[in-house]
Amino acid sequence: MSRPLPNADVNLTPLVDVMLVVLALFMITAPAVLLGPAVSLPDVPVAATSLSDAEAVVTIAGDGRVFYGERRVDGDLVGALRSDPALRDHGLLYVRGDREVRFESVARVLDAARAADVVGVHLVVDPALLIDVAPGGGRP
Repeated sequence: MSRPLPNADVNLTPLVDVMLVVLALFMITAPAVLLGPAVSLPDVPVAATSLSDAEAVVTIAGDGRVFYGERRVDGDLVGALRSDPALRDHGLLYVRGDREVRFESVARVLDAARAADVVGVHLVVDPALLIDVAPGGGRP
């Protein structure tokens, strides 16, 4: 008497369910993690600049605290900038500052960037007021 062969199919439904839940969690938490502490950016109409999580970003909070990426930098910002291999690769630093921050704090960050041999520094402003720039560099 022959026995039926066992069913060797793999049920993928539980795996897909778990992966969708994990994807939803990442989609919800990623925007809060990518750009560092919340600051109130100044209202300046400029051309759009897109930031990715691979970019080097210094954030200056309203009370003067300085963050490099997600990490608070209390003293040696020059050392933190020089030790970042991503910054050495592309040489561009983005500076975000709360609209209430004193210019002295921004000047210290710019001076640290110059001392760390940063090639270019971009100031990030409120994206709600960004304008489109025509290909020739002028406004549309």
